[in-house]
Amino acid sequence: MTQLMARHLRQGSLQLGKDFVQQIATSLQLEPTDLTAPLTDDQKREWHFYRASAREVTEVWRRVAEATTAHSYSQRQLKKLLGISQSAISRAITGERKSPVLNWHDAAKIAEALNLDTGAETFLPRDFAQEKTRERG
Repeated sequence: MTQLMARHLRQGSLQLGKDFVQQIATSLQLEPTDLTAPLTDDQKREWHFYRASAREVTEVWRRVAEATTAHSYSQRQLKKLLGISQSAISRAITGERKSPVLNWHDAAKIAEALNLDTGAETFLPRDFAQEKTRERG
């Protein structure tokens, strides 16, 4: 798989054919139906979060940095909470790297550590959070 194809797959902007799904399932030692089953509401929320986060890696991590700074939560504490190296977090915040992508579970951990009632979605750029609201309605 090319790097560009992997990026599109990560961002959820790649249409997958049956053969490719079969190939991925085989590689992961799963049944294709495990990859093609309809998503639950929780999975939809997590997937939406991940896609938005993958599209706006730097902005999401900057929002994490703003929130943690405002709550006197250090990058060292963040490193321990997420199990991600402090240098990787720093490079994502500065835009030097486009990874790691913040997933919903880690974002929820941060929100909980900071006692943020708005939860994981706090870290999404506003236009993505509003897109989620429109999807519900």
